[in-house]
Amino acid sequence: MKLSKINKKSVRKIFNPIRIIKAVRIQKKSKKNPDRCRNDAQLKFYSSVFCSDYLHYGYFKDVNTDPADISFNDFHQAQVDYALQFVDHIELKDLPILDIGCGMGGLTNLFYEKGFKAYALTPDLHQVDYIKAKCPNIPVIGTKFEEIDSVKYQNYFGTLITSESLQYLHLEHSLDLMNKLLVKEGTWLVCDYFRKGESHEKSGHNWDYFSQTIAKNGWTIISETDITLNVAVTLGYAYEFCKRIGLPLYEFIIGKIKLKQAGFSYLANDLLENIDQNLHSGIEVVKPQRFIDEKKYVFLIIKRTVDCS
Repeated sequence: MKLSKINKKSVRKIFNPIRIIKAVRIQKKSKKNPDRCRNDAQLKFYSSVFCSDYLHYGYFKDVNTDPADISFNDFHQAQVDYALQFVDHIELKDLPILDIGCGMGGLTNLFYEKGFKAYALTPDLHQVDYIKAKCPNIPVIGTKFEEIDSVKYQNYFGTLITSESLQYLHLEHSLDLMNKLLVKEGTWLVCDYFRKGESHEKSGHNWDYFSQTIAKNGWTIISETDITLNVAVTLGYAYEFCKRIGLPLYEFIIGKIKLKQAGFSYLANDLLENIDQNLHSGIEVVKPQRFIDEKKYVFLIIKRTVDCS
């Protein structure tokens, strides 16, 4: 069959009214699906690209590292160095650790290799299967943190970890759960970014709101280490990659579509313009200086000073 006939057939399918109506219904249904987080394609993509079990920003010891000089191996080492921050701050070494939002289990497995008993928690089915297959000795709790069995694990953990996962949790409810899961002398280790004020990009808790809320609920920040500049190196790497490879590749593909499929390009013009706007907006989000201006990335050691159980 000729390529032109295939293209015509595909276009007829795309713009078939019945298929359009069905597509709208599927889209609406998918947005309401409570299990969307149980199969996160984005995190699966990241793990495939970087061939790593770590899904965090990474920690570059030299904040002046030129993004253009970073290799995949450099980035992997930065992720390992990021994870190692936690190891030295495990105080109750004989008690289990709960890695909340464990991703592909890289950090949890590091704890296991260092001789700790660590539990991995994730609602993502792909991550659950991956960790069970690769690290069969690590217990995996396949649920959202908000749905963990707080009776079963009451006063069970000596350390709670939220490594770039706190931003996804409802703070007040999570603090109540943490209070139930953690032993009295336990430690909560946080490594994540926070919004310093108004921000164009709304991910991350507001720092003032976070610090006031945990204080109100009987928690105290024992230590705060600002690592914003160390993780901003990764953003610089991502920004350069998008500008030098991602954006030119996108423009090449769109140019080919407009040249070879002028009719389809005309019909899909609004869609293509929307994709173009979102792409440029997304690139701006990873601009290092913008991140530094609007957010702070910190490593926190937090203890309970008031028993709220």
